[in-house]
Amino acid sequence: MAASTLTIGEWTPSTVNNKCVWTCTVTTTTADYDCYTKHTPNGLNPTLPWTLVINSAAETVDGATLPVDLYIGWVDSFKLTENNAPVVTDGILYKADIYDDVKGTGIAILMHPNLTVAEDATTDAAKCYVPIAPYYIVNLDGAGTLNAVDVVFKIIQ
Repeated sequence: MAASTLTIGEWTPSTVNNKCVWTCTVTTTTADYDCYTKHTPNGLNPTLPWTLVINSAAETVDGATLPVDLYIGWVDSFKLTENNAPVVTDGILYKADIYDDVKGTGIAILMHPNLTVAEDATTDAAKCYVPIAPYYIVNLDGAGTLNAVDVVFKIIQ
């Protein structure tokens, strides 16, 4: 299995209207099948709802369907590695397809630890139940190779 050629940025914080906004930029190449973040920052409170923004610049990441997977981890060494079937260290795939397709659009997903309505992985009102965990990683799971773009992820809480 080939190593990933992704360039994965750190989650950098900012404050906007008294909300913390973390940003992570991941640069893909045409050799990559997956696009994943580093684990979420320590400042994220997993007991509260948060908004996950994926591909905020609406880059065309893939020409095919590009679902979103969510991994959870329990220690600081939690990470994904490899390409076209990521290998997880100190974590587990929690749920495949928390959103069904972000190939060329940006999407915001309500990530909620106490979600009491049906999850929605297909509309502009996307919602996902997330278990309370120390860390999360978001993966865009390509069926084929991706385009060479910068994919910007944001967390708002």
